[in-house]
Amino acid sequence: MPSLSGLIGGVIGGAAGAYGEVALSELKNKQRIDIEKALSEVMFERDQRIKEADLMRSRGEEERKLSPEYIQRVGAADLEKGKVSLKNREQLAPETGRVGAIEATAAIPAKDIEAQGETSRKMTQTKTMAGDKGFVKGVETLDIAQKAGDIVAAREKAKIRLEGGGGGGGVGKVRSTYTDDQGNKVAVMSDGSTKVLGRAADFDKSVAGIVTKLSKEDPKYDGTAFSKLPISRQREIATQILTGQGSSTGGGGTGGGNKRDLSGLSKFERQ
Repeated sequence: MPSLSGLIGGVIGGAAGAYGEVALSELKNKQRIDIEKALSEVMFERDQRIKEADLMRSRGEEERKLSPEYIQRVGAADLEKGKVSLKNREQLAPETGRVGAIEATAAIPAKDIEAQGETSRKMTQTKTMAGDKGFVKGVETLDIAQKAGDIVAAREKAKIRLEGGGGGGGVGKVRSTYTDDQGNKVAVMSDGSTKVLGRAADFDKSVAGIVTKLSKEDPKYDGTAFSKLPISRQREIATQILTGQGSSTGGGGTGGGNKRDLSGLSKFERQ
């Protein structure tokens, strides 16, 4: 049976060994940390030196490029390159011209076919439009309306100017004119009042242009091709498109119960 002193000595010896191992481990960790810290400082110092070297190199390169000697050398080099380029163009000019002539000659048949096709298309379109009595009647009606509008507007302007007299600031003097959303030419008098002069020629011209364009594109309105609609309906659709009250695209069109008053057109036809 072991003695008490032996047991105590064994315990103390074991504790001393464990403490020694812990102390050794802490020492190793401290040494590792010190080495990593020193290495980090070395890497930081190296990066700083590299940045300083790059900055100095960049400044030196910038100063070099701004020096008169460098600018002169670069200019001389560009001049030589330009001379060589021009010389090459001069030498290649005959060959370039010959190739261009060959390409132009080769393209003539295709251009002739394209021109013939366009001419044929326009002839067919013209014949179709000329053969459509409704379209021809509509163009004639719009032309009459435009001229009638010009005449009425001119008469009204002359009448207002005569009534207003030549005195400064007369209430009957026309200060300006504009076209309202109904296509009427409106005069603004010197007293701020307005007076309708008649149908605006530019409005009817715009309506006629829209009718012609839609006749070419021939979209469907109310389930019917535009070119097959009565001229009054064509003008109504064109007027709605011009004044922003309708859609310029075909398909649904506008409802038949929302027709606008076209009595003004009849008035122009009678004049």
